[in-house]
Amino acid sequence: MYIFLKRKLGKTVADTMMVIWYLSLLFSIAIFFRLESGMFRYLEW
Repeated sequence: MYIFLKRKLGKTVADTMMVIWYLSLLFSIAIFFRLESGMFRYLEW
């Protein structure tokens, strides 16, 4: 996927896309774990 993007858009755009994708992936994982751990606290309200 990365090579395809690099060939299609140029290196800087591909790097930016990969960084954004990586950050959003980490963000969604973090949110998921926050929800998993915080679910019981939300249920207490």
